[in-house]
Amino acid sequence: MEQSLKQVQHILALWARWMREDSFYSELGYSQSCCSGIRFGSSDWDSMLEEIDDRLVRATDAIIDDLSLIHEKAILVAYLNVSTDQGVGAQEIEAAELKVIEGLKRKDLWIEPEVLQSA
Repeated sequence: MEQSLKQVQHILALWARWMREDSFYSELGYSQSCCSGIRFGSSDWDSMLEEIDDRLVRATDAIIDDLSLIHEKAILVAYLNVSTDQGVGAQEIEAAELKVIEGLKRKDLWIEPEVLQSA
């Protein structure tokens, strides 16, 4: 469970950077055009990774949009530093992170940490 939370926190950090700045992908060494649309059939490794990151970030954004109001607020507070009139605690944030994991699993975009570690 702890590894899953670390993994989703990394994904949410990528999502947060994508939400805050247009130049996010260029800092990773990708072309500026990566967010203009998903290109299938990449011929090189960097293009393939770019497509995967783009899909993951966009899917995460859609999942967050579909969360309940309390879970969406927890993600926005934790990852985008959005202030609210009510406090959001660690329990709400962790519950929201678990909901994002569930969403990524439903979209077949989640790889269990144990699988990643053995690869």
